[in-house]
Amino acid sequence: MLSSVRTLIACTIVLISGCNSTSKIGSGPLFYSPQLDQAYQEYLHKQQFKDQQYSSAALALNPKTGRIVSAYATSRINSNSTAKRHALKKCGKGCYIFAINKKIVWKGVDTSPEYKSSIDPARMLELDQDGILRYKPSDFEITQSHKDSFSKYLSKALFKEENQNHAFAISKPGYSGYAQHSDSFTAKIEALKACEIISFGHPCFLYALNGQTLSEE
Repeated sequence: MLSSVRTLIACTIVLISGCNSTSKIGSGPLFYSPQLDQAYQEYLHKQQFKDQQYSSAALALNPKTGRIVSAYATSRINSNSTAKRHALKKCGKGCYIFAINKKIVWKGVDTSPEYKSSIDPARMLELDQDGILRYKPSDFEITQSHKDSFSKYLSKALFKEENQNHAFAISKPGYSGYAQHSDSFTAKIEALKACEIISFGHPCFLYALNGQTLSEE
């Protein structure tokens, strides 16, 4: 009886501590874009200088927004689980583990070196004052997935905090990226990066800023 009680208590502690974060390993199609590669290389580079202080590291990714966050564990007891749990907590809802220590663990990531851009060279003459391409209806048709993501974006952008800019970018098959920042240019760039990480090589275009569409629709 006492043994059963101890087992129950131990299991409860495991659940509360979040050690079941192993179920949050990312899976599904994910394109290893230059933006994702840059984030991963920076994550690896940081580990070179943290090895003496930290026992484990984890990199979490939100496949819908492109948000990437790293975390490190100091304790050598369940260090991998701790690093994963911290990364997921910092990354937020919808995030999954992309890498543990120096290994990519996402199941289904396409790490092929090819990255083909299909932007019409003529479109490159239409960069805005920030050097960014805005979406035009001639680029591709807006999908239901775009509309659904844009609705979620609007719910945040229309009630934005003071001094925060919200940008939204889209790509052809229905992918999109969102970002917010106090600087509008940074918000745009981060939204494009978030979009490109999950767009399998399709170019991304800026679609909206602070709830206002920027296209010529």
